[in-house]
Amino acid sequence: MQRLTTLEDLNAGDTVTVGQQCRIPECRGRSGHLQYMYAAQPEFGTPAEFIVSVDGISRPLTRVEFDPA
Repeated sequence: MQRLTTLEDLNAGDTVTVGQQCRIPECRGRSGHLQYMYAAQPEFGTPAEFIVSVDGISRPLTRVEFDPA
């Protein structure tokens, strides 16, 4: 898979807010920075994935787990 710096109108370096629906409890309600993204691979059933740095720890999140800040 190729790392992307722009996907779905988001860019690496953008600040985002992790929502309450996030599957990682310690990230909920926190802000983070997009590091890079992976495009969806529908042929394998894989959604787009965004690597978000929250408190210096990189977390793989899907688009529904955060909002642009």
